Amino acid sequence: GQPLVVVVGRTGVYLEAAAPGRVVDALSPGQPARVTVDAQRTGSYSGVVRTVSRVAGSDGRSFPVEVEIQAPDGQLKAGGLARAEVDATTYPQALTVS
Repeated sequence: GQPLVVVVGRTGVYLEAAAPGRVVDALSPGQPARVTVDAQRTGSYSGVVRTVSRVAGSDGRSFPVEVEIQAPDGQLKAGGLARAEVDATTYPQALTVS
């Protein structure tokens, strides 16, 4: 199959992911993400959702998402496969204080 997430670039590294339609409305720029890289058996990286497309990808079911990865220079290779987790839980009854 096709990779769902691809690491892009070596400086300002980010990954391109395909979010299913059922969760895309819960994603927004600035949300924290946890990124694990398939080639590395241990550890993970912090990340931040950079963009969330509101237009479906070519498959018509998923939406392109970019996550900026906070990793030391040279630690990740462009084109590698990774997984990103974003807590998209919403709490409609939550009290917010600003």
